[in-house]
Amino acid sequence: MEKITNIDDILVFTDKGIQTFLREVDGEDLTIALKNVDKSVEEKIIKNMSRRASKLLKEDMDSINPSSDDINLAQEKIMIIIQNLLDKKEIPFDEN
Repeated sequence: MEKITNIDDILVFTDKGIQTFLREVDGEDLTIALKNVDKSVEEKIIKNMSRRASKLLKEDMDSINPSSDDINLAQEKIMIIIQNLLDKKEIPFDEN
Protein backbone atom coordinates (compact mmCIF):
# COMPACT_ATOMS: atom_id res chain seq x y z
CA MET A 1 0.00 0.00 0.00
CA GLU A 2 1.45 3.31 -1.01
CA LYS A 3 -1.43 5.72 -0.46
CA ILE A 4 -4.37 5.76 1.91
CA THR A 5 -7.49 7.04 0.16
CA ASN A 6 -10.09 6.66 2.91
CA ILE A 7 -10.43 5.52 6.48
CA ASP A 8 -11.60 2.05 5.37
CA ASP A 9 -8.11 1.39 4.00
CA ILE A 10 -6.95 0.57 7.52
CA LEU A 11 -8.65 -2.81 7.17
CA VAL A 12 -5.52 -4.09 5.39
CA PHE A 13 -3.25 -3.11 8.30
CA THR A 14 -1.98 -5.80 10.60
CA ASP A 15 -2.91 -5.52 14.26
CA LYS A 16 0.59 -4.15 14.87
CA GLY A 17 -0.04 -1.53 12.19
CA ILE A 18 -3.30 -0.47 13.85
CA GLN A 19 -1.56 -0.24 17.22
CA THR A 20 1.21 1.86 15.67
CA PHE A 21 -1.13 4.51 14.34
CA LEU A 22 -3.30 4.45 17.48
CA ARG A 23 -0.27 5.63 19.47
CA GLU A 24 0.00 8.67 17.18
CA VAL A 25 -3.66 9.68 16.84
CA ASP A 26 -5.45 12.16 19.07
CA GLY A 27 -8.23 10.42 21.02
CA GLU A 28 -10.82 13.08 20.28
CA ASP A 29 -10.07 12.92 16.55
CA LEU A 30 -10.36 9.14 16.67
CA THR A 31 -13.71 9.32 18.46
CA ILE A 32 -15.12 11.73 15.91
CA ALA A 33 -13.56 9.97 12.90
CA LEU A 34 -15.09 6.62 13.85
CA LYS A 35 -18.59 8.04 14.00
CA ASN A 36 -20.51 6.59 11.04
CA VAL A 37 -17.65 4.42 9.71
CA ASP A 38 -18.19 0.86 8.55
CA LYS A 39 -18.62 -1.44 11.55
CA SER A 40 -15.64 -3.56 10.45
CA VAL A 41 -13.33 -0.52 10.71
CA GLU A 42 -14.61 0.30 14.19
CA GLU A 43 -14.23 -3.33 15.30
CA LYS A 44 -10.68 -3.60 13.94
CA ILE A 45 -9.63 -0.51 15.87
CA ILE A 46 -11.41 -1.49 19.07
CA LYS A 47 -9.90 -4.97 19.10
CA ASN A 48 -6.45 -3.35 19.12
CA MET A 49 -7.15 -1.20 22.16
CA SER A 50 -7.11 -2.09 25.83
CA ARG A 51 -10.48 -2.94 27.35
CA ARG A 52 -10.51 0.30 29.28
CA ALA A 53 -9.59 2.43 26.27
CA SER A 54 -12.13 0.72 24.03
CA LYS A 55 -14.85 1.14 26.65
CA LEU A 56 -14.09 4.85 26.94
CA LEU A 57 -14.02 5.21 23.15
CA LYS A 58 -17.42 3.55 22.81
CA GLU A 59 -18.90 5.72 25.57
CA ASP A 60 -17.50 8.85 23.95
CA MET A 61 -18.79 7.81 20.52
CA ASP A 62 -22.26 7.25 21.97
CA SER A 63 -22.28 10.66 23.63
CA ILE A 64 -21.28 12.83 20.67
CA ASN A 65 -23.12 13.98 17.60
CA PRO A 66 -20.52 15.62 15.35
CA SER A 67 -21.39 17.29 12.06
CA SER A 68 -20.37 15.58 8.84
CA ASP A 69 -17.78 18.35 8.38
CA ASP A 70 -16.26 17.52 11.78
CA ILE A 71 -16.21 13.80 10.92
CA ASN A 72 -14.53 14.49 7.57
CA LEU A 73 -11.94 16.77 9.20
CA ALA A 74 -11.10 14.20 11.89
CA GLN A 75 -10.80 11.45 9.27
CA GLU A 76 -8.52 13.65 7.15
CA LYS A 77 -6.28 14.33 10.17
CA ILE A 78 -6.01 10.61 10.87
CA MET A 79 -5.34 9.77 7.23
CA ILE A 80 -2.48 12.33 7.17
CA ILE A 81 -0.93 10.69 10.23
CA ILE A 82 -1.37 7.24 8.71
CA GLN A 83 0.07 8.38 5.37
CA ASN A 84 3.13 9.80 7.14
CA LEU A 85 3.64 6.49 8.94
CA LEU A 86 3.20 4.59 5.68
CA ASP A 87 5.74 6.83 3.96
CA LYS A 88 8.21 6.00 6.73
CA LYS A 89 7.29 2.30 6.38
CA GLU A 90 6.26 2.15 10.03
CA ILE A 91 2.84 0.52 9.48
CA PRO A 92 2.79 -3.15 8.55
CA PHE A 93 -0.10 -4.30 6.39
CA ASP A 94 -1.37 -7.51 4.86
CA GLU A 95 -0.46 -7.58 1.18
CA ASN A 96 -3.01 -10.31 0.36
